[in-house]
Amino acid sequence: MTKQPLVYLSLIITIILWASAFVGIKAALDGYTPIQLSVWRFIIASLTLLLISFFKKIDRIILKDLPRFFFIGFTGITIYNLALNYGELNVTVSAASFIINTVPMLTLLLSIIFLKEKINSKAYLGTIISLFGVGLICFAEGGALNLNKSIFLILLAAFSQSVFFLLQKPLLKKYSPLSLICYSVWIGTFCLLPFLLLENTENLKKASIYNHLSVLYLGVFPGSIGYLTWTYVLSKMNVQSATVFLYIIPIITIIIGAIWIKEIPITSTIIGGIITICGVLIFNLKK
Repeated sequence: MTKQPLVYLSLIITIILWASAFVGIKAALDGYTPIQLSVWRFIIASLTLLLISFFKKIDRIILKDLPRFFFIGFTGITIYNLALNYGELNVTVSAASFIINTVPMLTLLLSIIFLKEKINSKAYLGTIISLFGVGLICFAEGGALNLNKSIFLILLAAFSQSVFFLLQKPLLKKYSPLSLICYSVWIGTFCLLPFLLLENTENLKKASIYNHLSVLYLGVFPGSIGYLTWTYVLSKMNVQSATVFLYIIPIITIIIGAIWIKEIPITSTIIGGIITICGVLIFNLKK
């Protein structure tokens, strides 16, 4: 019981930092390409976690767990961030945050597929409602072909994050939250580095100090501290219970977006987002 307040404090920190990440990405993309943003953000995150690991010892990886760690880092860090960054080129931060919050539904779907959990009629209804909400967001944001690709990329990011959450939980029985997130971020960053070879860095000379500070913020706070606090939450709660709290993120994102980049979502995007989250809530209802 004494640890309960720390769990909820970690949840609050995670929600605020991850909500701000959608806005920070949009701000950084003015000067960075999606690949450059992903790589430099997680180089900074890796260095931050390396510094933390000097003061707090981390567990050694058991050799048989290395493939799982690699898959977690590749899906949850590499794929998630590349897909989200490319998606946010044409989608507003509020729309991106609403779509990413289909993660609880996707996480439960994966547990049904891989853990053979049963699905009920509410789950089917919730899925249909959420897909309708995502479609409405797509229409509200413009409905163009490149936008549809962006929506697909953000859905791919949501799927990658749900895999990340699901595969983390078993490893938390063997490793501390700090150890798990350090190895995940370091491996994910390692997988991102080859993508930098595809990039021309000339554009970074034109990036403003504002763009650079946005990347620094994304690396230190949402990219390292946010992942660390979330992993601590997962070590104390089951995945489904923890991910329910992520529904708050779009609301915080809209507030931060309005303050930071002066982006106000249109009514249709908000309605589509509410429909999407309602579908996810129905999906997660008990029998």
